[in-house]
Amino acid sequence: MDGYEVKRVMDQVHIPSKMQEEVIMNIQKRIEHGNKNTGVWNWKRMATAAAAFVLAAGVVSFPVRAFVTSVVQERMESVPEEKMKDLNDMVQSQRSLRKKKNDLKKLYRTKMESAGIKR
Repeated sequence: MDGYEVKRVMDQVHIPSKMQEEVIMNIQKRIEHGNKNTGVWNWKRMATAAAAFVLAAGVVSFPVRAFVTSVVQERMESVPEEKMKDLNDMVQSQRSLRKKKNDLKKLYRTKMESAGIKR
């Protein structure tokens, strides 16, 4: 858009002539020097925003982790020893069942592959 088009467009807008002159001058400056607001989210701002987010997340994560750890530790200390042993046995049995299941899957796959059957 050149100066003539700007002038022609501004003539169609009904505003005081002084204000019209200021608007035309501002548009001309932006055309000549480039719009300063075009790269609003340029890479520097993006990097700064990302760094601020990471810093904020890091600052918040330490107290939250400390709080959660203390709550879990309190809970663990309040659980009776016998119940803790029962829970540990249950977890261990689940792990052994999962290992047996995975072993059976491997065995099944090898037998199917050796028979030439595809899944």
